[in-house]
Amino acid sequence: MNTKCFLVMLLALAGTGSACSPADSKQEVSYSDVGAVQSADEAASASTVEAGNSGGSMVNIQDAEDIIITGNGSTQTRTATGQDIQVLGNDNKTTFKGQCQEFYVVGNGNVIELENVASIQVTGDNNRVKWYGKEPTVNNLGKGNVLESAGK
Repeated sequence: MNTKCFLVMLLALAGTGSACSPADSKQEVSYSDVGAVQSADEAASASTVEAGNSGGSMVNIQDAEDIIITGNGSTQTRTATGQDIQVLGNDNKTTFKGQCQEFYVVGNGNVIELENVASIQVTGDNNRVKWYGKEPTVNNLGKGNVLESAGK
């Protein structure tokens, strides 16, 4: 597991820590602010972690390799430029414009729209994932999930 994924999981599990406190919902926290172990090269190229939003505790990371959204009950639109995408949580409504390689959702009740995705993996129940463009490779590891083409 890479440092980013580990950090996101730690922040999601620690939801009561200062980095994820609802009182700090507008605060931006860098990796070094939450004490993640990383090399100097990683620190120099690390993206910003956004802690909190009005929809609940949320951590977002977006850089050249990954877009990672962790938390519950958020609504957002993001632009992907070839990254892998992870949505980890429940009841999120997220639209991804642009192109992504691999998309993973882990959780329940998420509603996702994607443009131009190569592969989709859904782990959890009652998620709805729609894609535009060429049909991706799909792996459905749950119950009640709807994975479908939205056209064009």
